[in-house]
Amino acid sequence: MERTPNILPKSVEDVSGYRISDEYFLRLCVRNQSRFKVVRNAKPFLKLKGHGTAEDVSYEIIVDGGLCWAELGNPSRIDINCGEGTPFDFCLIIKPLNVKSAHILFPSEKGYKVPRPIMIKEIRNGTVRHRPDGRIEVFLFLKLNWNGEIVLTSDRLLKNLGLVLSIS
Repeated sequence: MERTPNILPKSVEDVSGYRISDEYFLRLCVRNQSRFKVVRNAKPFLKLKGHGTAEDVSYEIIVDGGLCWAELGNPSRIDINCGEGTPFDFCLIIKPLNVKSAHILFPSEKGYKVPRPIMIKEIRNGTVRHRPDGRIEVFLFLKLNWNGEIVLTSDRLLKNLGLVLSIS
């Protein structure tokens, strides 16, 4: 007899992206593979840390917090029925026409209207500066080494989705 739902990421082919004007959205999907248990109040969390040097500045960047589901209104929690899959928003890449560089934003529980705060630690010539930001330049993102994971929580469930991120 099943005690907890079996939540798994769908196959890599189910990572999806779409473009609206100058915005490119990246979504990941999870599937409830249980035959008998509904996942109640499921919520995805992202823990991502980048470090490295770009243009003689050392960086440590932390993105940590809840993501939102890719449904109308971008709810932070949903139920996932047996056998169903559902996508959540991972990030948005945006390059407005009047801006020189592209940026990556991570959604908060309120979607992209209020992007996930990103903590940035810069070390330049021995001086340490901490600053929160709502976005990361793509140029900087690609220069750093990244490690992290995506975790799904729900009533009676805390599951690492096996989506361990390592970008270098």
